[in-house]
Amino acid sequence: MYKKELIKQRVREAIDNSLSDDDILEMWNGYCDRNQYYDDRFDDMDMFNLRHEGLTPLEIAKVVFKADFNPDHKYYRDGIYGVESYEDAGDCDIELDEVIDYIVDNDEDFGFDEIREALDEDSDNS
Repeated sequence: MYKKELIKQRVREAIDNSLSDDDILEMWNGYCDRNQYYDDRFDDMDMFNLRHEGLTPLEIAKVVFKADFNPDHKYYRDGIYGVESYEDAGDCDIELDEVIDYIVDNDEDFGFDEIREALDEDSDNS
């Protein structure tokens, strides 16, 4: 149990010290995809047009009505109350502890060398 907590701590330090907010958001979206938590993903605003292609202007207005949506923001998510937008990756509400648990439990680095190094540190010292 102690070893697992130590690995989680190293992974968190690697994330905090090496990954940008955009990297962390990319990792979160990978976590959501692998677990089929598609409603929890944050997408680049460019994706909004693709997702809502074919809708009439009125249908699009209904999607963003009563939502915290600003088309000038960088990211958005389809929330339970409509489309929510976020100015940048650091504003996106993610559950980093959930991702870290997943990383350690599944030996998953999401393509980030810094996370892989944190996961493999013990095997290097064996």
